[in-house]
Amino acid sequence: MDEKRKAGGADKKRPAKGNLNMRNLEELEDIIGYHFHNKKLLRQAMIHSSYANEKKLGHRGSNERLEFLGDADVINRVIR
Repeated sequence: MDEKRKAGGADKKRPAKGNLNMRNLEELEDIIGYHFHNKKLLRQAMIHSSYANEKKLGHRGSNERLEFLGDADVINRVIR
């Protein structure tokens, strides 16, 4: 085993931690057994507001809007 792997270095077979690319999203879909039609919304759902702020993606670049919609849907279903 080389020194980089012993020290917890990045595995060349896997994308760097925090790297959100299509391969990661496809793996997620395979794991949960559901394939999303709109990959842009899936990617947005995976982006936390702190990351969006750090990368200057704006408020529409994070998952907060989707989280708000999900919360509203749950509330709507509960009060029915």
